[in-house]
Amino acid sequence: RPSYRPRKCERSVALPRPSYRPRMCERSVALPAVAVLPRNEDKNGHALAELEAIGGPAITVRLDVTEREAISGAIYTVERELGEIDRLVNNAGVATITGGILDESPEVRDATLATHRDATFLLSKLTAAAMVRRKGGEITNLASRYSYLCAGMLPSYGAAKGASCS
Repeated sequence: RPSYRPRKCERSVALPRPSYRPRMCERSVALPAVAVLPRNEDKNGHALAELEAIGGPAITVRLDVTEREAISGAIYTVERELGEIDRLVNNAGVATITGGILDESPEVRDATLATHRDATFLLSKLTAAAMVRRKGGEITNLASRYSYLCAGMLPSYGAAKGASCS
């Protein structure tokens, strides 16, 4: 059984994908505010309900991370609704099995790199500025074993995940 160590939670905001589970805090301490930025709000609406059920302030803001101009607007909305972002979790992902590098189209490559590499970079850059100014914050980039291993059937996925870990 994993050990549980209660931790103090400050008011903070994370930008996870719905599969992310926030770490539980001591009941005597307020839970952090959480913003979920799904591409498809209807499909991922259950994440908001789960977060509200555990008692923390939560919102969803629709964001397709491949739309670069929309990223700063989503961050602005989160900060307006919940306050400054203390924690960022980059967990957006897309993986298309193409059969290998010889069969992968430029469209699949571009979409995969935009989702993993470019969005991770832009979200991190835009949130890090405020973190540096406040002298604190945390950015977590979630990846997979394909960050370090060959992904023969998913060449762009492996390259994009590797880029987000470097």
